[in-house]
Amino acid sequence: MKMVHRDPRGLRPDIRQALRGGLKAATDHELVNIQACKIFEAHKQSKQRKAARSRPAGLFNPEQEGQAQFFSPGRVAAARQAVEEAQAQKAQELEHREEIQCQRRLQREEKACQLEARKLAREEARKEREKVYLVKKQQQEEQQALQTA
Repeated sequence: MKMVHRDPRGLRPDIRQALRGGLKAATDHELVNIQACKIFEAHKQSKQRKAARSRPAGLFNPEQEGQAQFFSPGRVAAARQAVEEAQAQKAQELEHREEIQCQRRLQREEKACQLEARKLAREEARKEREKVYLVKKQQQEEQQALQTA
C-alpha cells in the first residue's frame, strides 16, 4: 500500500492547495462584491445630486413663455419652502413605509415563534402519550407474565 505524504496539520498537500485556492477565490469574490456595491452607491448619490440640482422650483409662469419674468424675494422664498416641504413629506412617507415593514417583520417573527411553541407543545404531548403507552404496555406484559406463571 502506498503511503501518502501528509503535512503536520494532517492534510495532503494537494487538498491544502485546493483549499487555499478556494479561500482565495471566495475572498476575491467578496472584494468584487464590496467594490460593486460602493460603485453603485456612488452612482446613485451622483444621480440624486443631479436630480436635486435640476429640479424646477416652480417659479416660471408657463403662460408668459417668451417674455421676461422677474421674481420677488418672497416668491423665491415661497418656492424654496414648497420644495423643502415636499422633501420633508417624502421623507416622512419613507419613514412610515419603513415602520410598516418593521411591524410586518415583527408580526412574522412573532407568528413563527408561536408556531415553534405549538410544535414543541405537540412534540411534548406526543412524547407524553408515548410514555403512557409504553407504561401501559409494560403493565400489560407484566400481568400476562404473572398470569402465565
